[in-house]
Amino acid sequence: MQSRMDQRLSRWKAGRALPACGHAGDPLRSVPGRQLCYWYVNRELPMKVNFAGPPFRATLEALAPPLDPTTLRVANPELLPIARAVWAERVRTEFRSIQVMTRFLQEVVSAGDPMDVYPSAAQAVMDEIRHAAFTTQIVRLLGAELPDLPEPLPETLTTEFLALPMVQRALITAISVAINETISVALIADLHGRCDNPPIHTVLAATIADEAGHGDLGWSYVGSSLQRFNEESRKFWKAVTKTTLDPHLQTAERILAQIPESERSLEHWPEPQLANLGLMSAEREALVFERTWKTVLAPRLHELGLI
Repeated sequence: MQSRMDQRLSRWKAGRALPACGHAGDPLRSVPGRQLCYWYVNRELPMKVNFAGPPFRATLEALAPPLDPTTLRVANPELLPIARAVWAERVRTEFRSIQVMTRFLQEVVSAGDPMDVYPSAAQAVMDEIRHAAFTTQIVRLLGAELPDLPEPLPETLTTEFLALPMVQRALITAISVAINETISVALIADLHGRCDNPPIHTVLAATIADEAGHGDLGWSYVGSSLQRFNEESRKFWKAVTKTTLDPHLQTAERILAQIPESERSLEHWPEPQLANLGLMSAEREALVFERTWKTVLAPRLHELGLI
């Protein structure tokens, strides 16, 4: 005679839904197979558990070695609340990048791309984990409490995007990565060159080295993958590019419009105390973006036929 568990397993193997394990309105109630794992989850308990012990912590510290808190220098303590908020947001941004790069790895594998692509895509995931770990350390050095990772951030993807073939999804993601990583490298390089605060300088140096490689990965992948598609599809890829670019362009244009022409140079915005904490004003950020747009982004996108 079968035990109750054996009966559940038999029904699952037959592709039938297991009996309800949650409340009556449970959306997984009628989903075959997935219910088996879900059945073991107690909703009354927190989903987060402590994975701080070995080997998890040792692996993370190998990626992002602990920073020395005694080397932190704060030139202007009044800026600390702003620095804590900005670096906390960077943790969430880096965590989002882990999600994007993980999805990109899945997309290139599922698109049938050659194995040559996989190591770079996989390395990008590890790099983003390192960045999230480093930024978390900075938040703590600045005197704020933050968990190792932010609360789970669901990556919201449209049904239209999810319905596309993986080969198209991978190229859409690569266009976004190429543009955003190029901008990120420009901003971090600008900070890195002006920041003399040891732990923050260390994190900026590690991040810029990694993200420059991500940008190269993105541009190389875009250039190669575009060859799969005919000229009629170029309108679609230009629209994808525009969707990624527009928020950056519009924000920069709005801020630059408020800066007098005589002050529209980086020399007018030295900001040593902000740079000390890895920060920059909206004005300087807009100026760095403008330079990056004119000298790097626009030429590359024009060469690829995406603008």
